[in-house]
Amino acid sequence: MPLRIIPTEIFERIMDDLSADLDRRSVGLCGLVSFEWTPRSRYLLFSTVTLTRSDFPAFLALLGSRTCTFASAVCTLHVDAQPDDGASAEAVRSFVTSWEFGRLARVQSLRLANIDWTHFSLLDQAGIESGFARLIRLTKIELLSLSFHDLKGTLRLASAFPRLTHLRLADLRFF
Repeated sequence: MPLRIIPTEIFERIMDDLSADLDRRSVGLCGLVSFEWTPRSRYLLFSTVTLTRSDFPAFLALLGSRTCTFASAVCTLHVDAQPDDGASAEAVRSFVTSWEFGRLARVQSLRLANIDWTHFSLLDQAGIESGFARLIRLTKIELLSLSFHDLKGTLRLASAFPRLTHLRLADLRFF
């Protein structure tokens, strides 16, 4: 049976079942079978992305590729800069201010963890806030184990997201 006559509901059900079984390889291969299958495959694989500091360079390289097919599928982004040292802070700054990060404009939920905001100059903080402001659909943010100079810095970061409806703060530290 040619792929183009398989009803959409059938191939979406197949991929949903594969995804529920945690068969990520097969879901990825489904995306290669047909151009029509690619969006569903990418959504199932990339709707939630969790990155650590060591993942930033490779993830940016993928985002920057002109053949990138997953950027529009990312709805939830978790960024964990563990350990929260100066090198991690610089990695976060480079990641968020990169042009590739702007391709994640469809992200609706963001979790930031283990970032020491005190490592950033005020100019760097403004750049990072501008980078985050490119997430124009973001409505939910979680700030977990972040360090700030004062509450004002926390509020300034949260105000970078004009459509914010949910804010979760946990284990914030002020120095």
